[in-house]
Amino acid sequence: MDGCHYRDIKGGRRMRGNCHTGNITVIEEQGVTVYGGGTNRDGGWHVMAEVPDLALGPRGVMRSVHYKDIIPDGWKCASAFITKQVPILIEIDWPDFSIPNNLGKEFWLALVDDIKEKGIKTVSCQCMGGHGRTGVQLAILMHYLTPEDRRTWSDTADLIMEVRRRMCEHCVESDEQQYYIAEVCDLPEGESVIESRG
Repeated sequence: MDGCHYRDIKGGRRMRGNCHTGNITVIEEQGVTVYGGGTNRDGGWHVMAEVPDLALGPRGVMRSVHYKDIIPDGWKCASAFITKQVPILIEIDWPDFSIPNNLGKEFWLALVDDIKEKGIKTVSCQCMGGHGRTGVQLAILMHYLTPEDRRTWSDTADLIMEVRRRMCEHCVESDEQQYYIAEVCDLPEGESVIESRG
């Protein structure tokens, strides 16, 4: 794990310095590799050497087909653009430091079924910093992609600590996010592993 550490800067603000960058391999289960990254930390599907099969994250954070160039119909220059392959994109209504506004357990179970049934081999999970919302995605996918007999976590706190061990010590940033993971994964919440942002 690339550790993230706070550093003080002018004005009394605290920023996470020496933190992870790029896209980190966090999960390798059942033939599926899941990466975590933050778009503000040189992560996200759009900077991966090989485009993943599936990319998911908060709406407004992901680089998607909504950001492509627009050329009027019939213009010859349209054929001269270099295009990049785009993965299957799932953009979620998901405020920073919070939980998805409209996704419950059924969504995540169906997503894992889709990953398996559609032959998805690579998944990119992202948000802006690669901590809170990315950590939630990774925890839920880790739980459901890992066969039951190999799930070593007894509660949500243990699951979050496993994600942190593999990615970053700041994954999952709020009590609300920890509770959401517990609810989606049918796990006891465990002790709070959330540090004060004060």
